[in-house]
Amino acid sequence: MLRVRARMLIACPWAQRLRALGSSCELVMCVPKVKSLGVSALVKVKSAALSAGELSEKVSAVPGVEHAVFFEGVEAGSYVGLVRTKACACARSGVPFNRLLTAKETAGGVTFELLFQDPNEFSDFVRESNARGYSVSVEEVKQVAAEQPATQLTKTQMQLLAAALHMGFYEVPKKAGTRELAELFGTSPRAISEVIRRAHKKLVSSTISAAERT
Repeated sequence: MLRVRARMLIACPWAQRLRALGSSCELVMCVPKVKSLGVSALVKVKSAALSAGELSEKVSAVPGVEHAVFFEGVEAGSYVGLVRTKACACARSGVPFNRLLTAKETAGGVTFELLFQDPNEFSDFVRESNARGYSVSVEEVKQVAAEQPATQLTKTQMQLLAAALHMGFYEVPKKAGTRELAELFGTSPRAISEVIRRAHKKLVSSTISAAERT
């Protein structure tokens, strides 16, 4: 398999809006919507001028954004938000979300880590993106063994755990609970608890199994 790091000159409109307001933002994790070009993007923001409510209001007003919610993060002056979009610039450019490992968005574009089955699949991605008018700048290509994560966490589970970490769910005492996470993800506290328990079970089972093999 090929692990590729590539960069494209595209930007999230809502991230551009945040920077225009003097805030810095970091894309933590995107989860593509089913049968849609939109995504659910978990983002960390640092802002000295805007509150969580103001961030939610201003990002929600950006064209293409369906909904945005922000809460205070663990670090002083930081916020954690979930931004749901109708259509994502990355999807329009031809980035295959089923091959996406990570994405880092900055003012100068988006850097992707992608995992392809073979060189032909990688070439198809570059050709498709070019045909759509997007240039792919390849920074690194590595031949790697097939990756089969032992934990098998879903992207949604990983996104929820990342949000819990950055919002202070694991702090002692807690800075955020299932109620805040439920508001962030637009679901119920009970549903959040169930997803977290399932994810924790996978992580614990994987850790214990690895320890027993040594």
